[in-house]
Amino acid sequence: MSTQGSDFGSVRGAVPRWRRLVLAAICAGLLHWLLFAGVGPTFTAFEGRAQEPATLRVRTVDAVALAPAVEADPNPATPELHAAPPLKRKGDKPAPSKIAKASPAPAATETVTAVQTPARPAVAATAVPQGVAAAVESSRSDPVSPPTQDPEPPAAASVGPDEAQVYATVIPAPAVLQFRMRRGILYGNAELTWRPDQGRYEARLEARASGLTLLTQVSQGGFDAAGLAPQRFTDKRFRSSAVAANFQRPESGQGPGKVTFSASQAEFALQPGAQDRLSWMIQLPAIASAEPQRLAAQGRISMQAIGARGDATTWQFISLGEEILPGKPAAVRVYRLQRVPQTPYDTRIDIWLDAQAPHWPVRAHLSNGANDPGFELWRIDTTEPR
Repeated sequence: MSTQGSDFGSVRGAVPRWRRLVLAAICAGLLHWLLFAGVGPTFTAFEGRAQEPATLRVRTVDAVALAPAVEADPNPATPELHAAPPLKRKGDKPAPSKIAKASPAPAATETVTAVQTPARPAVAATAVPQGVAAAVESSRSDPVSPPTQDPEPPAAASVGPDEAQVYATVIPAPAVLQFRMRRGILYGNAELTWRPDQGRYEARLEARASGLTLLTQVSQGGFDAAGLAPQRFTDKRFRSSAVAANFQRPESGQGPGKVTFSASQAEFALQPGAQDRLSWMIQLPAIASAEPQRLAAQGRISMQAIGARGDATTWQFISLGEEILPGKPAAVRVYRLQRVPQTPYDTRIDIWLDAQAPHWPVRAHLSNGANDPGFELWRIDTTEPR
């Protein structure tokens, strides 16, 4: 009897201990779940996915900005849409917001933490070379400098038949014309000397800049019924050898004659009144003095022009009428004549003749092609040869 009572007492005492062990295990499991499952995202840094500030997008809701949107929300049964969205990780796609669609009220302020957008650097102004700037400034301040752009002819200035003609002439007296010269941004001086003497003449044009002679042209010849009759024309450019055109006129006056060149095998038949690339600047005033009606608008003067490098073509000048050019000491009344080029790289000429006889050039501009800045002369003085 004593043995049974002892065994029953031990079993009855062991039951509470078993229950306590089970209860302790359950409590331990619950505690483990609360500690690790409930706040697990806090320790994700140990898994190699640390939530860096640069990758964390935090949205802050401005209560003042949201107030009008809450009032205007057509679905008040979903107030959770107006609460601040939960914290989002890098790569999560933001859910569409109904606030922007429900009301035009200002959107909530959004702040991106640790993400900075570098400011766009300011664009520096383009530097202008000092020499070019000085040349441009000089052209603006110099009262005798002509404009740089090529003037366009009016629509009415159509080109007539491409034929040279013979005109009456009045040969001007000896003179020395002083010019201001410009070639692009290069400035200098030029001098045209005209010396007629006992049936012969010599015309010389020299252009200089910075102490260097850029151009020397010489025309020599006599006179005939058409005015100036060149016999030899030489043209020398800077750092280039001189080249020449020779006008071979028959002594008996029979036949057209021909022109040959020192630097080309080309030959051309001479037309009556043919001029070289310098004598035309004397022949044009001579024709204007004898036939001033040709200076009126749409008046025409045509002549064969011979260069020193094996070229010959007909130049037709069309009068664009009377103009006033500014100058020192006073403005000058002029007649502007223009030679329209026939090909893309043909010579274009604008020349302004003094309205007063002997109609010496006041200004001249010659260019070849659209990209050529041209060669420009602006008369500053006229004297007699020494």
